[in-house]
Amino acid sequence: MKSENRRLIYTQEVPLSGRSAAVFKAVAESFFASIKKEVFRKYFYPTKKAVVKAVDEYVEFYNDYRPHQRLGYLTPNKVEDEYYSQNKTMAISI
Repeated sequence: MKSENRRLIYTQEVPLSGRSAAVFKAVAESFFASIKKEVFRKYFYPTKKAVVKAVDEYVEFYNDYRPHQRLGYLTPNKVEDEYYSQNKTMAISI
């Protein structure tokens, strides 16, 4: 995913009430706990540009290469690909 598209995703607004918001908050908190543990506590970033680059790289790693226990040790993108291939539904790209 291009970094411009990632930045669009980072800034999308999500309603902060209701059942779907609780699920979104849980996923977001899990992601931020992972990035803090795996990236920010291990390395120092001297500039905002370095932080943005590190986040972009981690998002790509997190979605494309890092297996997730809750997803049966598959990556999020692999699970999404399998879902759409099984449901024969077109994904809408940003």
